[in-house]
Amino acid sequence: MTLLRVGARAHPRISTSCNLLRQHRLARLLRTFASNNGSDRPPLDGYHVLTTRPVLEAPDSLASSPPAFLEYLRSPTAAPLLLRAHTRPAARSRAETLLRTLWTAGDRLVEVEIGRYDKPAPGTGGRMDVPLRMYLEWLTGEQGGGSGEGERVQLYLAQWRAGDEVPGLAETVQTPSLLAPLLANHTVDLYQSSFFIGPATTITPLHYDPYYNLYNVYASSDPNVHAKHFVLLPPDLSESLSRADGSVLRNTSPVDLHLRGDSSGNAFDVLIDPSTAPLRTREALSESGGALSCVLREGDTLFVPRKWWHRVENVRLQDTDAANPGWTAGVGWWFLPRNS
Repeated sequence: MTLLRVGARAHPRISTSCNLLRQHRLARLLRTFASNNGSDRPPLDGYHVLTTRPVLEAPDSLASSPPAFLEYLRSPTAAPLLLRAHTRPAARSRAETLLRTLWTAGDRLVEVEIGRYDKPAPGTGGRMDVPLRMYLEWLTGEQGGGSGEGERVQLYLAQWRAGDEVPGLAETVQTPSLLAPLLANHTVDLYQSSFFIGPATTITPLHYDPYYNLYNVYASSDPNVHAKHFVLLPPDLSESLSRADGSVLRNTSPVDLHLRGDSSGNAFDVLIDPSTAPLRTREALSESGGALSCVLREGDTLFVPRKWWHRVENVRLQDTDAANPGWTAGVGWWFLPRNS
């Protein structure tokens, strides 16, 4: 997602004279906050099942043609489209390449979300600056992160403009082929591109963006297991989904959704938390028939039209060891077309 905030502060490198006590304190915090492995989630009995339809896959005539894509997104009836990867790279090849590139900037400070941005962990301020290497060590299990006994809350390196901060990353993670020519000929303007790197069960709650988005799952620690699940709802449901509490997060919804995996481990039911959605809201969502969902694996890309509500969760597609949750790295490109 993109929060409606102005600019982004620079994240400096840590000097060699950085206070070691401060780094030690950050390390203790990272070990304490274990990623949510699902054990602390509320029971889902009594939750309302939201029926969703699969996101349609883009036809070849559109998926391979930037002009056709531009014409499609300008249509008032444009809906989300799934662009599947033509080939699946060898297991871990992308993950290893990405990690090698990120390690070169390991001393850079990055801002990590502690808890969901709409529900920050108590006493943390919702964010913490840590050295990138420390987050990567925790994420990949090299420090045993996730085995701590503290409160379980997600740690998420989200909305990170890594392409501006990590040398060589722009060459490793390139602009989607549908978007690059449109940027080159100035028919669209890029608002920003951001990385979302986090462990299994990491959640971005329901929200909308004022820009179009091409969201790509660039890498997964295990492409056969770790993926991202999207729930999408059309703009005409905004009256039922929008906040009425005056929150500064005006593009977020108070409606909370949860996932429940089926017996195959590859599909998910979408459940509405009744404590966050009154009956009229649940009825409006169900009766609209407009809810969509999909799973993005490594290499897949999702087109999200502007003002479409969406929720994102890192998921496991198989029953795996929760103590070693794995991770995914997604990249979003937000853009707007210029006037014809």
